[in-house]
Amino acid sequence: MSTGNILDMGAGFDEMHERSHAYHPSVPPAAQRNRLLLNAIMTGGGFVGISSEWWHFELPQAASYPLLADSIHLFYIPWHTARQLIRKLS
Repeated sequence: MSTGNILDMGAGFDEMHERSHAYHPSVPPAAQRNRLLLNAIMTGGGFVGISSEWWHFELPQAASYPLLADSIHLFYIPWHTARQLIRKLS
């Protein structure tokens, strides 16, 4: 969101609880809409969600990709740097 506000998703990121399931009935309607929006954006980008975690998306057949091990640091951007880039592009 362009406001920078955190959206209610009905459960915290990495919160291991039944309400973390993508379509759990106890999640309030507003949070469910936010989850559906996230799901639409991620699946539109080619990612696949898992039903037990609203936040968990991965590439199709992710297990078939090789691990990067030593090369992963090449792709890391500190959060504050990423946030500055996002603001410049907005």
